[in-house]
Amino acid sequence: MAPPGSTQRKDFKYIVFEHFEKMNTQSARQTLSEKEVAWLENLQPIAPNNLVTVPGPGTALTNIAETIVSQFYANIGITDYIISFTSVGSGWATNIATAVSTRFAPPGTFANPDMTVWESQYLLINDLTSGYASWNGTVFVQQGGVSPVLSITDGGSNYTSAPTVSITGGSGTGATATATIGTPQVIAVNIINGGTQYGSPPAVTFSGGGGTGAAASTTIDQRGLTSLTVTNNGEYFNLGSPTGTVSFVGGGGSGAAASIVFYSQGTNQWGVNNLPIQGLGSGYTSPPTVVINVTASATVTPATATCTIGNGGVTSITVTNGGSGYTSAPSVSIATGGGVRATAAAVIGGSSVTGLTLTSPGAGYLASDSLTVGFSGGGGSGATADAHVWPFATAGTTLAVFQGRVWLGGNRLLQWTGTGGFDDFSAGNAAGALTIGDTDLTHAITVLRNYNNYLFIVGDQSIKQIGNISVSGSATLFSILTLSSDQGSIYPLSCGSFNRVFMFMNPNGIYAILGSSVQKISDDLDGIFPLIDFTQEPQAAIIDINGIHHIAFLVRYKDPLSSTRSILLVFTGKKWFIVSQGNSIVSIATASTLASGKTQTYTSSGQDITQICSSVTGAVSFKLQTALTHHGNDVQRKKITHAGFSATGPSGGGSITLTADTDNGSVSYTPTLVSGFQFAGFSADGSGEYLGITITGTLAGFTMVNCSLEYQEISRPFAK
Repeated sequence: MAPPGSTQRKDFKYIVFEHFEKMNTQSARQTLSEKEVAWLENLQPIAPNNLVTVPGPGTALTNIAETIVSQFYANIGITDYIISFTSVGSGWATNIATAVSTRFAPPGTFANPDMTVWESQYLLINDLTSGYASWNGTVFVQQGGVSPVLSITDGGSNYTSAPTVSITGGSGTGATATATIGTPQVIAVNIINGGTQYGSPPAVTFSGGGGTGAAASTTIDQRGLTSLTVTNNGEYFNLGSPTGTVSFVGGGGSGAAASIVFYSQGTNQWGVNNLPIQGLGSGYTSPPTVVINVTASATVTPATATCTIGNGGVTSITVTNGGSGYTSAPSVSIATGGGVRATAAAVIGGSSVTGLTLTSPGAGYLASDSLTVGFSGGGGSGATADAHVWPFATAGTTLAVFQGRVWLGGNRLLQWTGTGGFDDFSAGNAAGALTIGDTDLTHAITVLRNYNNYLFIVGDQSIKQIGNISVSGSATLFSILTLSSDQGSIYPLSCGSFNRVFMFMNPNGIYAILGSSVQKISDDLDGIFPLIDFTQEPQAAIIDINGIHHIAFLVRYKDPLSSTRSILLVFTGKKWFIVSQGNSIVSIATASTLASGKTQTYTSSGQDITQICSSVTGAVSFKLQTALTHHGNDVQRKKITHAGFSATGPSGGGSITLTADTDNGSVSYTPTLVSGFQFAGFSADGSGEYLGITITGTLAGFTMVNCSLEYQEISRPFAK
């Protein structure tokens, strides 16, 4: 087959299928342009003439013992979870890092729950069966239990161990909690005997007491002057106050200094009153001799004085690290000096109550119950705290966190929490509710979602939004704007946000909210929508494929060429293509982890939790089906003589199936691939007015560039 662009043989013509602009299932294959494809599955359109196989699914992260029907992502602290709700009404949390699954709610708890996360601390759920509920990674709380928010009003003092906590009062039973306290530690070291003759500050060590880590430093007397006493005031004659100096001789040290203060003994008669110390000096082993030198007209009696010096003992001990875990005072050891060894005793201090953790919410409590939190034991006193019953909110079907509030929806009722947090339904704190009476909210609120600074209220036939809220007194103020009164959705899990655009799906297609208008963006998928089995709820998820961000919609597709199977309708932001990662997928969720910083997409086909599009070495089955084109002459019969393709084969090669299609039938061929780029041409057969190609295979690391047909016009127009 002569390459396109070269001198062609007489009577032979060529069709090159390349530079594909989009997949278009809206129109019949025979009406597509040669730059459109009728089907594109598991070949990602990265660039013109660059269709790359998507990665395959990874191995299952884990399996749980029940059938999963919906999945969500949650993070509590730095722990990332896939939250799974099952067909028997239970809830499971799977730690993505460890693959450990925990059932946090038993069978029968939920019917069709919606879920969100509050400040990376609490998983919040709204469901007609369970009502409004929460899970903090340890304790599941729902109506009738005690709220996990326990507020310390006074931490008390001097607790050396955690006190016992009791929650009493009300109609219920079984609520329990534990307290945590600050760490008991060494707070002071008292000197018993400072010792003598230390030349440098000695080291301090601690032992015993049940704790570790305490450390302290010492200061010592530098064996300088401690006192200076005048023993004889002397008698001097001078016209005015005399002057003089003080010197210190002997004693083995240096640096001592003093000044002289004179007093009048009569007319022109003076004596030494005292000798203020100006420098202590250091290193004296014995008191030096004090020499008083006075300059006067006459000296009757010279003044004399004596001094005392320090003994080189420890003068103070400073705690530099209190350590932790001490239940009794540790022993203190001070290193030996040159004389008597110093001794000291440690003092430990307790702490206040710093935290309370609900360990069981109990059951049977009423909204009107008043609860009392008590503390006993632990060696301290004074701790107080408040507890309250988990709110009795009207059960609904959906919820979202928006501008620091939790918003709950069910039927026509919209509720919101107050300024006190996710469990605050106090009207005094601006909590409230309203019934949306708009006629375009035909039946009920389907879902609430916070995307792109708006709270979207999706009804079965309408879309509304709240843009901002404010508080005036005890009222929360906001306006509801209607974006569409004729398009909505009954599928809450089909709602998603992609590149700051809110999208949702209904039986007519996939819609995007662009500005203040709702527009259909899935016209090219119109051939698929009549074949979607909507008994499985469509679900949206973000998916990164080969490093490119997409949004995907999981649907059950009644494939006319095989059987009903699960596919993903994937949108690049400009065009659509199909991804298949398992024929029986029932749920999907988008997750992210700090470890990778990447978006991860997980699915389930029943009991498994599996990351999809994650294995670059995993082979996937792909399909490219071009237009069926008359190539500018729909009345001329054409006979295929050769077919060809350009592609980059995977390492190790492989094979594909190339089918030459006509309006009269198809003929398939299985050319062999080599590793790396190749152009392959071979003899082919088939005839008709319309020609096209279908390429299928199961490979990893395969790139499709283009494909082509050589044909010859074989009869006059309209002749068969």
